[in-house]
Amino acid sequence: MSTSKTDGEFLSLTVTLGGRPYPLRVVPEDEEPIRRIAKELNDKLTDFQETYPGRDKQDCLSMLLLIYAVDLYKVKDGRAAIDPKIGRSLTQLESTLKAALEPKN
Repeated sequence: MSTSKTDGEFLSLTVTLGGRPYPLRVVPEDEEPIRRIAKELNDKLTDFQETYPGRDKQDCLSMLLLIYAVDLYKVKDGRAAIDPKIGRSLTQLESTLKAALEPKN
Protein backbone atom coordinates (compact mmCIF):
# COMPACT_ATOMS: atom_id res chain seq x y z
CA MET A 1 0.00 0.00 0.00
CA SER A 2 1.29 3.43 -0.82
CA THR A 3 0.37 6.86 0.46
CA SER A 4 0.89 10.39 -0.81
CA LYS A 5 -0.39 13.72 0.47
CA THR A 6 -2.91 15.71 -1.55
CA ASP A 7 -4.83 18.96 -1.05
CA GLY A 8 -4.39 19.09 2.76
CA GLU A 9 -7.57 17.31 3.76
CA PHE A 10 -7.25 13.98 1.97
CA LEU A 11 -4.56 11.40 1.42
CA SER A 12 -4.19 9.40 -1.74
CA LEU A 13 -3.89 5.81 -0.66
CA THR A 14 -3.54 2.69 -2.78
CA VAL A 15 -4.90 -0.42 -1.12
CA THR A 16 -4.20 -3.86 -2.56
CA LEU A 17 -7.01 -6.38 -2.14
CA GLY A 18 -6.70 -9.82 -3.63
CA GLY A 19 -3.61 -8.77 -5.56
CA ARG A 20 -5.29 -5.80 -7.25
CA PRO A 21 -4.52 -2.17 -6.41
CA TYR A 22 -7.36 0.22 -5.58
CA PRO A 23 -6.62 3.95 -5.32
CA LEU A 24 -8.55 5.75 -2.58
CA ARG A 25 -8.78 9.29 -1.25
CA VAL A 26 -9.22 9.23 2.52
CA VAL A 27 -9.09 11.58 5.46
CA PRO A 28 -5.82 11.11 7.38
CA GLU A 29 -7.45 9.56 10.45
CA ASP A 30 -8.90 6.77 8.29
CA GLU A 31 -5.54 5.70 6.86
CA GLU A 32 -4.53 3.34 9.66
CA PRO A 33 -7.94 1.61 10.00
CA ILE A 34 -8.05 1.12 6.23
CA ARG A 35 -4.59 -0.43 6.25
CA ARG A 36 -5.54 -2.78 9.10
CA ILE A 37 -8.78 -3.75 7.38
CA ALA A 38 -7.01 -4.37 4.06
CA LYS A 39 -4.48 -6.61 5.81
CA GLU A 40 -7.27 -8.51 7.56
CA LEU A 41 -9.15 -8.95 4.29
CA ASN A 42 -6.06 -10.21 2.48
CA ASP A 43 -5.25 -12.59 5.35
CA LYS A 44 -8.80 -13.98 5.35
CA LEU A 45 -8.76 -14.25 1.57
CA THR A 46 -5.60 -16.33 1.82
CA ASP A 47 -7.30 -18.51 4.45
CA PHE A 48 -10.29 -19.04 2.13
CA GLN A 49 -8.03 -19.91 -0.79
CA GLU A 50 -6.20 -22.48 1.34
CA THR A 51 -9.44 -23.92 2.76
CA TYR A 52 -11.17 -24.09 -0.63
CA PRO A 53 -8.36 -24.79 -3.11
CA GLY A 54 -10.77 -25.60 -5.96
CA ARG A 55 -12.33 -22.14 -5.84
CA ASP A 56 -11.02 -19.20 -7.80
CA LYS A 57 -10.14 -15.88 -6.25
CA GLN A 58 -13.50 -14.32 -7.23
CA ASP A 59 -15.40 -17.06 -5.35
CA CYS A 60 -13.26 -16.53 -2.25
CA LEU A 61 -13.73 -12.74 -2.42
CA SER A 62 -17.49 -13.24 -2.74
CA MET A 63 -17.59 -15.52 0.31
CA LEU A 64 -15.49 -13.03 2.27
CA LEU A 65 -17.76 -10.16 1.27
CA LEU A 66 -20.83 -12.14 2.31
CA ILE A 67 -19.39 -12.86 5.75
CA TYR A 68 -18.58 -9.20 6.35
CA ALA A 69 -21.95 -8.08 4.96
CA VAL A 70 -23.80 -10.39 7.37
CA ASP A 71 -21.73 -9.09 10.29
CA LEU A 72 -22.39 -5.49 9.25
CA TYR A 73 -26.10 -6.19 8.83
CA LYS A 74 -26.27 -7.62 12.34
CA VAL A 75 -24.56 -4.53 13.73
CA LYS A 76 -26.83 -2.13 11.86
CA ASP A 77 -29.88 -4.17 12.79
CA GLY A 78 -28.86 -4.00 16.45
CA ARG A 79 -28.73 -7.77 16.85
CA ALA A 80 -25.05 -7.96 17.60
CA ALA A 81 -23.58 -6.88 20.91
CA ILE A 82 -20.46 -5.23 19.61
CA ASP A 83 -17.68 -3.03 20.82
CA PRO A 84 -18.00 0.51 19.34
CA LYS A 85 -14.46 0.22 17.98
CA ILE A 86 -15.44 -2.88 16.01
CA GLY A 87 -18.56 -1.12 14.76
CA ARG A 88 -16.42 1.75 13.44
CA SER A 89 -14.10 -0.76 11.77
CA LEU A 90 -17.03 -2.48 10.06
CA THR A 91 -18.39 0.86 8.88
CA GLN A 92 -14.95 1.76 7.54
CA LEU A 93 -14.75 -1.63 5.84
CA GLU A 94 -18.08 -0.97 4.16
CA SER A 95 -16.81 2.39 2.89
CA THR A 96 -13.56 0.82 1.66
CA LEU A 97 -15.42 -1.94 -0.18
CA LYS A 98 -17.80 0.55 -1.79
CA ALA A 99 -14.89 2.72 -2.93
CA ALA A 100 -13.01 -0.31 -4.26
CA LEU A 101 -16.03 -1.59 -6.18
CA GLU A 102 -17.02 1.74 -7.76
CA PRO A 103 -16.51 1.74 -11.50
CA LYS A 104 -13.45 3.70 -12.61
CA ASN A 105 -13.77 6.23 -15.42
